[in-house]
Amino acid sequence: MIAGARIRFDRKTWLGLAVAVPLAALLLWLTLRNMDLREVWVRLKSARAGWFAAAIAAQAVALVLRAARWRVLLNAEGTLPLGTVFSAISAGYLGNNVLPARMGELIRTAAVAWAGSLSLSYVLATALTERLVDAAALMAVASAALAVMAGLPEWLHRTARVLGVASAIGIAGMVLLPHLERPLLKILGHLPFGARIQSLTRQFLLGLRALHHPWRAFQFLLLTALIWPIDGLMAVWVGASLAVPLGFGRGMLLIAALGLSSAVPSTPGYVGVYQFAAVTVLAPLGVDREDALAIVLLLQAAIYLVMTVAGLAGIALLRKLSPSPDPACPTLAGPTV
Repeated sequence: MIAGARIRFDRKTWLGLAVAVPLAALLLWLTLRNMDLREVWVRLKSARAGWFAAAIAAQAVALVLRAARWRVLLNAEGTLPLGTVFSAISAGYLGNNVLPARMGELIRTAAVAWAGSLSLSYVLATALTERLVDAAALMAVASAALAVMAGLPEWLHRTARVLGVASAIGIAGMVLLPHLERPLLKILGHLPFGARIQSLTRQFLLGLRALHHPWRAFQFLLLTALIWPIDGLMAVWVGASLAVPLGFGRGMLLIAALGLSSAVPSTPGYVGVYQFAAVTVLAPLGVDREDALAIVLLLQAAIYLVMTVAGLAGIALLRKLSPSPDPACPTLAGPTV
């Protein structure tokens, strides 16, 4: 049992691994071919500790802000202390680094539902809402970053326009869909597996509706507007530790690429996916391939360090909240969020 949830690998989990492992191997091969790995190692060894420490601090601050942001949604149905939410989200992010199929997302939702006596379906809905808002925000960030950079290939400018339109559609959908629940559910009821699709849609709309409270929406969006620039600064400071001047625009674009790539089926810690995304995005922007790989490896090291320390502390705190195992605690078996 982890953070109040029993972990069980079912057929879906193994199927996800069967897709993720070959994909990670392919992406790693595409990333590392024709690359001088000895040069990458030399650059990593030369990293300056001061800038790397600043990146670690930025990651820690962003993690606290993410917990505060999720708490804004959760407290629409209850009152949870920030420490409980921080413990749950840290345990979940640690789970994403060591378990397949993003099972850390399930850990954090089960842990909050377990510790806060909230409906698991509502907690799942808020986690899904959080991810959807982040996806829209990252597309907007990527579009804006590409739009202001000079000298880019035309295909990157086209990508910026597509991302901008997709972001606008996503944001409009999140605002409008809760108001269209009845006709939407009626239409979905006529589809194959309509009852199941309707149930999932209700859960999704439940999370979105939490943002229709003006003060709650303001807090959530303000925290979102703080979190991603801090992540961008973390990337810039990791680059500075390697004497690579990324600049804020390229740092934000890298963070957006990593965030969006996390939706791809991946191994624990996004091995293969993150390396491919970083080199693919930074190389056309004038960053040496070896530098790009060194940056993402050091970035992942900072993330692993913060998530491991915070995650282990979070699991310990959640166990104190309920020291005896609850036989009714959720059993997590495969990806749901």
